[in-house]
Amino acid sequence: MFFVLRRPEVRLVLTSGTLLYVELVLLRWIPANVTYIGFFSNFLLMASFLGIGIGILLGRRFAGVAWSPFPGLLLLVVGLIQSAKLDVQFRASDEIFFGLAESHAADTNFVVLPLVFVLVAAVMAALALPLGSLLRAMPPLRAYALDIVGSIGGIALFTGLSVLSSQPPVWFGILALLLGGLALARRMTRFTLVNAAFVLATCALVIGAAASGDLWSPYYRISVQRPAGSDATISVNGIPHQAMHAVQRDQPAAEPFYDQIYEWFPGRRFGHALVVGAGSGTDTAYALANKVESIDAVEIDPRILELGEREHPDHPYSDPRVREHVDDGRAFLRSSPDRYDLIVFALPDSLTLVSTSANVRLESFLFTREAFASARDHLAPNGVFVLYNYYRQPWLLAKIEGMLSDVFETAPLVREYNAPIGSAAVLAASPTALPVSGQASLASAATPGERPAAATDDWPFLYLRDRNIAPYYLLALAFVVLIAGIATLLAARLVAAPVGAFSPHFFLLGTAFLLLETRSLTIFSLL
Repeated sequence: MFFVLRRPEVRLVLTSGTLLYVELVLLRWIPANVTYIGFFSNFLLMASFLGIGIGILLGRRFAGVAWSPFPGLLLLVVGLIQSAKLDVQFRASDEIFFGLAESHAADTNFVVLPLVFVLVAAVMAALALPLGSLLRAMPPLRAYALDIVGSIGGIALFTGLSVLSSQPPVWFGILALLLGGLALARRMTRFTLVNAAFVLATCALVIGAAASGDLWSPYYRISVQRPAGSDATISVNGIPHQAMHAVQRDQPAAEPFYDQIYEWFPGRRFGHALVVGAGSGTDTAYALANKVESIDAVEIDPRILELGEREHPDHPYSDPRVREHVDDGRAFLRSSPDRYDLIVFALPDSLTLVSTSANVRLESFLFTREAFASARDHLAPNGVFVLYNYYRQPWLLAKIEGMLSDVFETAPLVREYNAPIGSAAVLAASPTALPVSGQASLASAATPGERPAAATDDWPFLYLRDRNIAPYYLLALAFVVLIAGIATLLAARLVAAPVGAFSPHFFLLGTAFLLLETRSLTIFSLL
């Protein structure tokens, strides 16, 4: 069997598959442990591509080294991230990152993102060292075909683990098996035992961290806090996300926005309601308590929905009036033929991106002019569209208010109030004027000149005040270009590659490939 593993074709498939598998593990595991890097995980993807390229280049000289540096570097990355509690924070008034105010991490740290970028690139470069020589060991088309087969296999393996909701100990355990196969394909030395110890130590660190009982959804690492005498709360990727509040009929709502719409219209009965971002069930529980007759509860994260089913004190998802849907809110609106008396966008803010190669958040396409128009088109006659959140910045509230005014062609109702983590607001709109008969507390409307440009499907960046690229993002991109240039030059010098070997043709092909991949992943993630 060992002789089979040592065949170049088998080694190429195994190496390519392991590379893609490790890339996906890092893209999934690091954002769950480094606060806010989930908003910049496309940088991790770029680091992976850079690392693989540098590894292939360095492999001209170091492919046959007796001691692979990958296990040691992987142990360093896992140990550093788990012990140092790294954080990425950006405080800017013209862009909003939900969860920022709740973080107890250190002040702005511009070192963490570059550090993680370099570490990921180094890890991937170490693993890719033998790839170049394996590709050159056989005819190009055959080598490329086997490389693609291995890559697809690595992607399929991790995708299957994600579908099964497996946790990091399983991911790293399977990685240990893959590394074992790669080790058996090489000549065994005393360094093999050292690397085996590094891999076992890495797995031990990951298993120890998993003892906290966290859940893993397709999007987040989920933690549940159950303080005695208080409502259970859910944190995702280490950031407070939502609470499971019980409805107290004789007391004010835990947050005013939960029942504001029912206070505005105390005598009105909403027959059919849609709750987008239903989460663990509090919004649905308040709708049930206010006599809503039937509810479609839409939540994109199946694990958070399951937590609500099990642990919400009012058990709203057990009520026969509620139908659960695990789906993206925009996709649900696109496919549903129903019309609703009430549509609620219930705190649908995410802490991750649509994909790892686009800086578009999960909820970005819920907050565009076209999405609001879709909600309007699903309203029954005299139906009401409501959305609420901790908007924090006056310009964001003015932006949403302006979008509602444009889409519904009526002035929305707005209530603004102070919350522990910043300004919060409730907005309600309808194609017909909304006569408020209950407690109003209405905010004054923003003038058109105060409203930033609307978010659209072509520019779905609600949380950006102006249509530009944030300076810190440009700075980070400049750093990526600088590191890529330095690393490539150093690697070329180490392997004595001639400067004239640089090919503008292939450079532009690579650039076009990444642009096409980024665009394709962004577009297909919306389907």
